[in-house]
Amino acid sequence: YSQWVSFRVTNLGQDTLEVKNSFLTFGKWYKYPDKNADASAPGGITIAAGETSPNPPFAACGRQASPSGTTGGFDLYTKGTKVATINFDCPY
Repeated sequence: YSQWVSFRVTNLGQDTLEVKNSFLTFGKWYKYPDKNADASAPGGITIAAGETSPNPPFAACGRQASPSGTTGGFDLYTKGTKVATINFDCPY
């Protein structure tokens, strides 16, 4: 698992953020910090104004003994409007 990424999002706005549309084209989601514990795609995580979430962070990594690394992304929404798209590419 030499390639991995983890996310904690701090909401500096005044409205609640929600994680939606998370996807991976390579790799797997895992339960941070244990790369051997697979997790479902993060979605529906809410982050209140002034808060940092989630704890533990959500994370993705390449698969063991695979040369593909991890690639994917997710969107952040507030009040039903997309305010950000986060993409990541951690090639092997």
